[in-house]
Amino acid sequence: MEPPKRYFHYSTETGLEIIIQSEIIRLASAGIENKKEKTCAWVSSNPKWEATATKMIRNQKGEPTQMTFEE
Repeated sequence: MEPPKRYFHYSTETGLEIIIQSEIIRLASAGIENKKEKTCAWVSSNPKWEATATKMIRNQKGEPTQMTFEE
């Protein structure tokens, strides 16, 4: 019998605290202006960090850039 498939959820440190306290992963809704877009919770079956999970921010020039672990 195969072991159950594991899923991983990426969050911020603050988000992790909220998840642990509430035992709930809430759907993300920030930045959804288009009515065709849906809220979601990002999960992966890949145990290694996926770059697509890294949030985008605007740098000092206002240009979109990917966050790093130092930010």
